[in-house]
Amino acid sequence: MNTLVYCGSMKEGILTWLLDETARTFTPATQALAAPWKSFFLAAHPTLPLLYSLDLPRGLVCAFAIETGGALRLLNEVPSSGGAPCHLEADAEGRFLLVANYNGDPAIFPLDEQGRLGPAASTFHLEGSGPDAKRQTHTHPHGINLTPEGAWVSDLGTDRISALTIAPGTLALAEDAARSVSLQPGDGPRHLALSPCGRFAAVVNELSNTVTTFRREEGGALTVLSTRSTLPAGYGETTHTAEIAFHPSAPAIYATNRGHDSVAILPFDAHSGALGEARFVASPGKPQALALNQAGTLLLVANMEGGTVSLFAVDPATGQLEEAPLAVQAVDAPATLLLATKS
Repeated sequence: MNTLVYCGSMKEGILTWLLDETARTFTPATQALAAPWKSFFLAAHPTLPLLYSLDLPRGLVCAFAIETGGALRLLNEVPSSGGAPCHLEADAEGRFLLVANYNGDPAIFPLDEQGRLGPAASTFHLEGSGPDAKRQTHTHPHGINLTPEGAWVSDLGTDRISALTIAPGTLALAEDAARSVSLQPGDGPRHLALSPCGRFAAVVNELSNTVTTFRREEGGALTVLSTRSTLPAGYGETTHTAEIAFHPSAPAIYATNRGHDSVAILPFDAHSGALGEARFVASPGKPQALALNQAGTLLLVANMEGGTVSLFAVDPATGQLEEAPLAVQAVDAPATLLLATKS
């Protein structure tokens, strides 16, 4: 099976290539969209051949049509209603798009029947700060995830997962304090992922270099279950986590370490939600993003400062990675990855 890979670069626009999942090889990368777009995060429309991208430096949310061969054609772009847009997610029915603005607020954008973006329908201003005098002087929404009840915002600046409601029709955002949860001071939550069964969630904490798991209670509240380091015992160099993902079937969670330059693989108990001690596979060049194929047999890692995307084999039963990559793709400053099945 061939999978179309999109890679957002902070220097080259958006690149694409084919991943042959059977042969476990890449085709050479081609430019799907040239600069000036600097793509920090990508998301797909749930039903249409469309791609959404965040241009972090210019503060834009962009909609693109996917054309034959994977090329992208701009449909439209709108201001992100905040500074440094860094994460986004489209709802399952293609009605709206949520965006986290790192230097601003979470925002919601209506989508028309063709998937074009409307201006922001609503934003919601979060309040607070944290103990880190450099990174937590005010709120920093870094990740946003849809839930049946609304959305969760991972706020690096306040050490909090803030729950939002989304009003039908108007798309007005409001906070739901009963579903919100605070983490340890100085954790700096960055991105959150839901488990395949939907009963659990996990967040990667950028400042404390940890992963925290939660049980998703009836009604959508989060209960903290377990926290584990993403680093070896005694590691003292400067490093920050970036991305997190559940394996689709194996009992494992992955997190990237920028500085330690590794992918941490944490055993995950699908019954209790507890985490085991991490194992590590080296990924030089400050690994930023990661993406798993649907079968859970391959993992792609974008090494932002190293200028490479590495392909690792995954044991689908345990989630463990082979030590050496199967293939490496050269990309200047890769920031995000998105896989789309083609054939």
